[in-house]
Amino acid sequence: MASAVRYLSPDRGSPLRVFGEIGAWGSPGMSIRFSRSYFDTGRLVSSIGTDEGTLFSTYGRIGAIYAPDSANELAISARYTRTWHDLDGYSEATSNANLFSATVAGQRTRTNTVAAEVGWTHDTGGKLDYTLSAALGRTFGVSDGARADVVWVGTVTGRSQDRDFASIGSRIGWKFDARWKADATLSATFQEGDKSTLDIGAQLKTSF
Repeated sequence: MASAVRYLSPDRGSPLRVFGEIGAWGSPGMSIRFSRSYFDTGRLVSSIGTDEGTLFSTYGRIGAIYAPDSANELAISARYTRTWHDLDGYSEATSNANLFSATVAGQRTRTNTVAAEVGWTHDTGGKLDYTLSAALGRTFGVSDGARADVVWVGTVTGRSQDRDFASIGSRIGWKFDARWKADATLSATFQEGDKSTLDIGAQLKTSF
């Protein structure tokens, strides 16, 4: 679930306008999978656990839009995002195959993200328009990551890592009413020390 509000400065005949935007999005009741491996007397032990949690983010964005004509515009902006990740917690079963079982407590982790973004939008002059975009940024871990109590070991914690990332994306919009428009989006994110991700989405927008 997501929502955002944007202010765009009035059109005074100049091709350059400024804007500000605030928004939030969240994913409640997510299914989360944990996996870990360790050696016990030379034997590799692997354990998998499942949990539920909630991911919630708020962001602020400021930038400028350059529109040389009615069909094209170039947007350059900076974004700051704060993200909270809540875990419900889970416990592994202790057995001869998993003597060092772990219990992950319910907890909250936080991250901050800063990014520079650029996007080019073209209006076909009919009901369709599209955008090509790119971003560079860094995510900062500002709190401990997952915390677990391991039998015979004690409490183990892991801090969220700082990571650089880059992303590219595209969007196509269909304006089916004077105020309403539907968008389809596709983006790929490449993150330092992690797998790349592909996101596909849809949006319903209104203007007033």
